[in-house]
Amino acid sequence: MSSAFRLPPSQRDFEVYFKVAFYSVSTWRTAELFNISQTRVRQLVTLVGDWVAENLPDFGEADLQKQVRLAQHVAANRLEHQYEQAMNFWNAEGDPKHLRQATRIAVAQARLGIVAGRVHALAADVTEGPLELGDPIPGASGADIPVCRDNDAADKNVCPTHSPNGDFSGESNQAARSARRKKSPQVIVLKCSSSGSGGSGSIRSAACRYLKAACSA
Repeated sequence: MSSAFRLPPSQRDFEVYFKVAFYSVSTWRTAELFNISQTRVRQLVTLVGDWVAENLPDFGEADLQKQVRLAQHVAANRLEHQYEQAMNFWNAEGDPKHLRQATRIAVAQARLGIVAGRVHALAADVTEGPLELGDPIPGASGADIPVCRDNDAADKNVCPTHSPNGDFSGESNQAARSARRKKSPQVIVLKCSSSGSGGSGSIRSAACRYLKAACSA
């Protein structure tokens, strides 16, 4: 047996390697899937592994740190997906084992120390443009900009994203909101289109939820 591939491995060779090395498929099952002997599977795993080791790029210290950071964010999103799946099973079946699994995943997320969703936000910045707090959320009809109104003044915005004088967080805003609440009950009208781009996890939906919480605060 030669010690290394003279040419790059074939697609089948890579698939055999991925099955055993990445997906934890047994060599016996892999041999059955590819209609080759179990001994041949072991040979291919060794040879392809050696070829990959020889041809992987040699990262410098800065590049290695970037790869580590990417791996952390990939792991964070995988954990978040597993957590969502566990909670879906818990809600559907009510079996405590799913809740225990979700708790273990949450602990692993905390130990990792990386919040999931940063890669999605980066992708949104590139594809949809950056979003700042207080920015209007555009929609197909322009009707999904969240507003808060008083019962007795339907045309007056009583929950602005900032005050007219540019003070975003001063005591004047808080005093004005308190006075309006005493004057009449406040009804929150949050107009967020359910159609169009983006599902429940889209930036638009997240912004609507944030602004709804801000209005009710």
